[in-house]
Amino acid sequence: MATRRYSITPNNPPYNVVEAVGSATVTGPVELTVDLAAVLQGNTVAMARLVVLEQLQKIKEYIERGNWPPA
Repeated sequence: MATRRYSITPNNPPYNVVEAVGSATVTGPVELTVDLAAVLQGNTVAMARLVVLEQLQKIKEYIERGNWPPA
């Protein structure tokens, strides 16, 4: 089955989500990867958590507004 990758850089609006062809994994059908070094840079742990949650919300909005299933 086809897979999709969604990526976003903090401080980008929801429409700057990048969608790309993904590759199959053996762990789970939906995965999340967070570059902790990049997210923690200059942030407290609490702020880094908020940054990740904000980016997840933007990806969620992107998926809700886009075509489903992705091509």
